[in-house]
Amino acid sequence: MSDGSKYDFFMNELNSLEKLVNVFIHKNLEVTEKNHELFNKLNTLKDENEVLRLKNEELEERLNELELQKEGLVNSFKGDDKEKIIKVIDGLISNIDYHLRS
Repeated sequence: MSDGSKYDFFMNELNSLEKLVNVFIHKNLEVTEKNHELFNKLNTLKDENEVLRLKNEELEERLNELELQKEGLVNSFKGDDKEKIIKVIDGLISNIDYHLRS
């Protein structure tokens, strides 16, 4: 093999490697950018999750308070009124429970 053809061969190989390196650099930049976007999305979702968790806790506390109020009201009434109130309050609690679970 002549010196010129060896030189051309190595230059071609060098150019091929340079192109591959540029492709890898470009892909690395894309992946890094996508990773950054996903990290930001993750933080946003964590914040939203915390807000929803706090709202859920608040609604559960309100439900427990309603249960206690129901027990107090039920014990203070007698007869037919008591049964009507129990049905109304059970309906309200069912609605609140439905909204908590959805």
